[in-house]
Amino acid sequence: MSEGQASAGTRAPVGRPLLSLTLAALMDEVHAHSGAVYLLSPDQPVLEMAVMAGLPRAFAAPWERVALSAPIPVSDAVRERRLVWVGGGEEMARHYPRIAMVLPYPFSLAALPVATETKTYGAVFVTWPGSHPSELSDWEREHLTAACDRLAVRLERAAEHSLPLAHEPDLLAAPVVGGVAARWARWRRPGWCPGCRTGCARSICTGGSRSPTPRRPTCSAWRPTGCRARTCGRQCRG
Repeated sequence: MSEGQASAGTRAPVGRPLLSLTLAALMDEVHAHSGAVYLLSPDQPVLEMAVMAGLPRAFAAPWERVALSAPIPVSDAVRERRLVWVGGGEEMARHYPRIAMVLPYPFSLAALPVATETKTYGAVFVTWPGSHPSELSDWEREHLTAACDRLAVRLERAAEHSLPLAHEPDLLAAPVVGGVAARWARWRRPGWCPGCRTGCARSICTGGSRSPTPRRPTCSAWRPTGCRARTCGRQCRG
């Protein structure tokens, strides 16, 4: 193969959806319900969201492109090269008040750098619902760290061979692997309400409860991501 043929400009992109597969597998391992992979911009200190899973990207719109100096978990994880853990709504409000204001419901979050010993490639975050314990378990920490380390090695190898990353769609419509990816596809299909998991998909949601009298959420309508108001039934996880 000639030097011209081997140039980066003629290299085919990485064939498999590397980021999507890694994120979906990681979320399955730790039972997270949403997450995203960020890549570090090559020419400026900015993290850019490459793929998101579990929630529409609109939820993360304010943080699709963030400076490394920004006071948010993924930036902190990259700057400090460590796992950042936020163990619930109160801790989020204390350390990251802007996120708590934009997403005013309880959830836990872990953010980690995607880096080798010599180079940083980006970051990953995953989230759990408010029912997750306030502390991250040792096995969750180990799984998260190992997955991000493996992703960093794969990105390093791709860079060494001048293989660009192809665009990867967010994991909402089609399953990439089993488990959570398949569940996202089910929740997105018409007639399925991801808030109550009963398939009601209507503006008056019973929240999966057995009560014959449905209660209307304060948001006034079912949304593709749940009602977010937590008033439509005790079992509603929207």
